[in-house]
Amino acid sequence: MSHRHPNSSFCHWIVFTLKLYYNVILLSFFVSFLINTIEIILKCVIYVFLPDFPLFLYQNHILMAFNYLAAEFKERRKSLKITQPKLADLAKVSVNTLLQLEQEEGNPTLETMTKVADVLGLKLTLQVRQLTNAS
Repeated sequence: MSHRHPNSSFCHWIVFTLKLYYNVILLSFFVSFLINTIEIILKCVIYVFLPDFPLFLYQNHILMAFNYLAAEFKERRKSLKITQPKLADLAKVSVNTLLQLEQEEGNPTLETMTKVADVLGLKLTLQVRQLTNAS
């Protein structure tokens, strides 16, 4: 006659769950590593084959530019002593959109950013760089 611990099925379930979580964590680390590796390879390929490709188009540089603009908008609004609701009304954007913009959140369109900049007396410009022939 075999003696089983009364909680043995529960213990097996705990062990199974822990192993499953462990495998999920390993898989997430592998996927993250794979994504970072692909990004590095793509940047190398772009650098080799398109040396004049503007580096600011990379995602982290766009995020840095967005954060900079958001901080500038907020500082300019405060220096002009304009409230968020008033600026939103003048720029014809929602207060929530402006709030997200100033908190460096959301995903505002270029049109939204331009509207806010215009009201604040700022000018956003996009400039296409001249490509040079590599000899």
